[in-house]
Amino acid sequence: MTRLATICNHLAIHLGEIAAARRRTLEGCDPESLHDLRVAMRALRVVLPLLGKQLEPLRQEWAMLARITGPSRDLEVLLALIDTLPRIPATIRDRLSQQENEARLILLKQLASPQLPQLIQCTRIELNAAIHDLTLSQLRKRTEKRALHLHSVITQQISVLVTDSPPQAWHSLRLEVKRLRYLIEHCGDWLPSPWMSIHPPLKRCQTALGELHDIDLLISLIGYPLSEARQSRQEVAQAAVTALTCALN
Repeated sequence: MTRLATICNHLAIHLGEIAAARRRTLEGCDPESLHDLRVAMRALRVVLPLLGKQLEPLRQEWAMLARITGPSRDLEVLLALIDTLPRIPATIRDRLSQQENEARLILLKQLASPQLPQLIQCTRIELNAAIHDLTLSQLRKRTEKRALHLHSVITQQISVLVTDSPPQAWHSLRLEVKRLRYLIEHCGDWLPSPWMSIHPPLKRCQTALGELHDIDLLISLIGYPLSEARQSRQEVAQAAVTALTCALN
């Protein structure tokens, strides 16, 4: 199997995983189905920009669909987080649980529509056409260019990040770290081998920044400072950022 044929195979797998996770989410039989749906969509979305500008409308459609899944998943995560924290009034958990139920109903309505199956089919057709006109050399150049850009953005954001930086600055760094992590994870075959060495610190940093973002999001929603919980997560995030800085240099 040629490298480009392998790409087709991987993308077909991602689309199949999306379809399967959609079905499990609608059936309500698997608590991890929504997470799996988002992960599969992320894997697809990281590849789309590398296959040509003609796929930009398709990329936008998948980005919009990913945003639709966000509120329900965020509330799902926050409810699990609340269960690990002391002194959170039951009324707050009940309120977030109600919001999560409402967000889930909206999401299920979207997923039950023909939109996603139609998008999957359209994506299969457009990807086959795009890959037919692509060379492996082009793909490698685009992937490394994207990796270098993300590397530069992450380095610049870290250089201005301080302990008192607002939550949005930490969250913005998390998003860029996540983008480079998944680019290496799903497109590493098209990158020079040294890039693989920074995948582990990227993954650890994304996890630490994600936990900090979760507590910041919870604080913003419930109006409780949760200072001790946030402080401990920020210290872990800062250590992970420092370790990543060493790996990037």
